[in-house]
Amino acid sequence: MLTGRQEQVLEFLRSYIAREGMPPTQKEIAEAFGFTQKAAAQHLRLMAAKGVLEIRRDLSRGICLLDRSVPERSGNLPR
Repeated sequence: MLTGRQEQVLEFLRSYIAREGMPPTQKEIAEAFGFTQKAAAQHLRLMAAKGVLEIRRDLSRGICLLDRSVPERSGNLPR
């Protein structure tokens, strides 16, 4: 179960990915919510532990949502 703030962060991630086609940086998350990058990283780690997302350290912008409520960009190819 996500906290209220984690739900807000998740919704921010979904809308950002839908709009930009890629996840935000931790800095962008921190700026959107008015907290530090360390706090943003902690929120993401806790959300990853709850199985909502995965943090890929080997990728820039390596936040990967694990739920399927975010449409993946695949151009105009049918699914």
